[in-house]
Amino acid sequence: MPRPKPPARELRARLRALVSAGEVAEIRRRIGKPVMIVDLPEGTLEIEARAGASLVLYYGFSALVQYDALGRALARFKATRDAGAVPGYRSSVRPFEDFMGKSRRRPREP
Repeated sequence: MPRPKPPARELRARLRALVSAGEVAEIRRRIGKPVMIVDLPEGTLEIEARAGASLVLYYGFSALVQYDALGRALARFKATRDAGAVPGYRSSVRPFEDFMGKSRRRPREP
């Protein structure tokens, strides 16, 4: 018989308890190598860097701000039925392609 899953609140509490800034610092001290971590709950980049993290993966931040931006863009598109009415959409094409390296692969059509 499968065990029931713990409630989401309990899972979040377990995740918050996985590591602290002090523990990151101790790991860094013990291994003497660069340390990559996922952002610490309630942490800031300054706290994480001071703890010895060489690289901090902010995947939650990234996913949540994209979710928010996409929600706002879709609401605007739904209301207007015009992608051009979404602020920043048309003006972002060239900078995004440049960032992705597309302009270096082949010339863009005018």
